[in-house]
Amino acid sequence: MGDKKGDIMKIVVGSTNQNKIDGVAKACARFFSNVNVIATPAESGVHEQPFGFEEIVNGAKKRAISAYTAYRECQLSIGIEAGFVDINKKHMNITVAAAYDGKKVHLGCGPMFEVPDNITERVVKKRESFGEMINEISNNKRNSTEDGAIGFLTNKKVLRHEINEWAVCMALVPLIKKEVYQNEKVREKQKSI
Repeated sequence: MGDKKGDIMKIVVGSTNQNKIDGVAKACARFFSNVNVIATPAESGVHEQPFGFEEIVNGAKKRAISAYTAYRECQLSIGIEAGFVDINKKHMNITVAAAYDGKKVHLGCGPMFEVPDNITERVVKKRESFGEMINEISNNKRNSTEDGAIGFLTNKKVLRHEINEWAVCMALVPLIKKEVYQNEKVREKQKSI
């Protein structure tokens, strides 16, 4: 993943959601000096409200691969998917990012937070959208596309694009430190430990 001075790195996001686009742009700006982030619609192939880590990961991967296929001039594509996982009988919301370089998919997760039981019940049993539930509770029809559920639940101290940003940062780790992830000498040292 080159970052030569003057070269523009083209990164395509498998979504037109502004929170996802902003999260990708901010994450990539941490690691690369000259980035052009392009948005393209990409289907996740999962439920509107994914349940379970595997379904969330599959949605992120499908978005990333679909975006790369749609915009082959890019050096990297990113897919982001959020959903519910069960941990110790609590429903948690987690965001997964997939970074695809045309050869390999790398995954990362953002911070996870507990979803209120009263919301979980309606989302899980009736398969209602978490975003729509938050819009209803917050009396703001655009909350889910602006600050996100986490923005509402934290009084805007943490925003959705920030969670997306951290998930993308974590997915980029293997691309930032390729020498560690691909170096046979490092693997041999690890085996001997």
